[in-house]
Amino acid sequence: MTEDTDAVRTFGGGDGRDAWAKLRDPEYSDDRTEKATTSQQHDTDDPHTQVEWYTPPYPPTNLALLLERSETHKACVHAKAQGVSGYGFSIVPHEQTDADSPPGEETIREFWHGADSTFQLGPDEQPASPAAVLEQSEVDYQSIGYSAIEILLNDTTATPTGLAHVPAHTIRKRRGDPGYVQVDPDTDIIEGYYAPAGARFGDKQVFIDADDGSVGSSVADVDTPANELLVERNYSALAPHYGIPDIVPAMQTLLGDIAARQYNVRFFENDAIPRFAVIVEGGELTEDAWTELEAKFDDLRADENSHRGVILEAVSGAAASFEDAHNVSLRIEPLTVGVEEDASFIEYRKENEHDILKAHAVPPVIANRTESVNYANAEAQRQEFAQSTVRPRQQQKAARLFETLHRTMLGVDGWTIDFHLHGGENEERQAKVDKLRIEGTAGVMTVDEARQEIGKEPLGAPLGNMLVSELTASNALGGETDDDSVDEADTEAAAPDYAIPTSADD
Repeated sequence: MTEDTDAVRTFGGGDGRDAWAKLRDPEYSDDRTEKATTSQQHDTDDPHTQVEWYTPPYPPTNLALLLERSETHKACVHAKAQGVSGYGFSIVPHEQTDADSPPGEETIREFWHGADSTFQLGPDEQPASPAAVLEQSEVDYQSIGYSAIEILLNDTTATPTGLAHVPAHTIRKRRGDPGYVQVDPDTDIIEGYYAPAGARFGDKQVFIDADDGSVGSSVADVDTPANELLVERNYSALAPHYGIPDIVPAMQTLLGDIAARQYNVRFFENDAIPRFAVIVEGGELTEDAWTELEAKFDDLRADENSHRGVILEAVSGAAASFEDAHNVSLRIEPLTVGVEEDASFIEYRKENEHDILKAHAVPPVIANRTESVNYANAEAQRQEFAQSTVRPRQQQKAARLFETLHRTMLGVDGWTIDFHLHGGENEERQAKVDKLRIEGTAGVMTVDEARQEIGKEPLGAPLGNMLVSELTASNALGGETDDDSVDEADTEAAAPDYAIPTSADD
């Protein structure tokens, strides 16, 4: 997609009245009926912190680090990423095509599964499957707020030949020029440039040099044509160039949970001594003891070893006799006994975890929280997660790949991809129904027909042509028999298929 700077400059600059006068001129009357192809929006995201690129609203590296600091956050992100892209996809006709077998199927299959296609992870160019590349990009989308997939292009024909995952925390949107830069996240030094996805394939072609970022209208205008970058954003009105991850509204909760865990670790590292009061009787603290005690309490909240004890020295008064010196006592009194603190501490962490799950729209069973989960509601939670959280994102991702990659870059608009959905159906219930169907027709169903019912490959003659009743279910179906009872609802669901045909050929 090319930049809309021409439209913005025309209608947003000082010559706006002249531009409108031009449009009213009869000379342009025919053009006024054409469909608008560019947006007239002004870019209001101008933080004035970088000249080359827009500054992300939150440091992407810090957002990425949260995956290593919170087990609940990580479980949610990876569950969503795996659910969206990790189980693969099928190549299917687009729902808007009228043809039973639209043209272009071979082109799409060759791109995704061809021997010459390349799919890679990271700068080390680790070979991967298409599903792995898409899943890794989804991890970035869910944890950082945007994802980046490099579209590998043939240098001669500009035909897409594969995809590579680019760590999104290194990508920045260019300011003033189309495309993106890849930076060293530690130094902000630019490492290279990318063109936006589809830049070479529009009516107005755009080429970007991968080394210096120069922009041209043909391949001859640049020394090293850059690959194109497909960027997806988790929309936020305050971050139009990047997007914001779902965890941001629960950021304080997540940080509080991390702090609570660190507090707990320090507590037990220092022998679980609670916060205390120091009481001196029959004497006074030495000057060194006072100094250390005051410094200790000043730093108590910030100190990484806030539960470490303090060595204090006490002396008797100057006029006291030698015997009086033995009557000096120093007591350390805990301010709390810890029981109520422990209870509130545990409750605090549970509430934090609940808020993190809520921000991600992930049910407890998906994050392996099973205290209040039973068999019935666990299955319902999985189905709700699949249908309400995963499936909409799958459709969004597939639509973006179709529009940019299939239609614009490969020139195929009759074929798209359909991500596999895991957990959307009650698989165990369906397996029981299939079992009942086979048992109900065992007298006339062949082994191969029964295997087809449960999704297994046929055995062929002679075993495949034998009736199920002539063999044990274990030997014929390649699995153990299941004697578990099936409830009446399952029986009724399978009942219409129980009718026994008059012959094995029916």
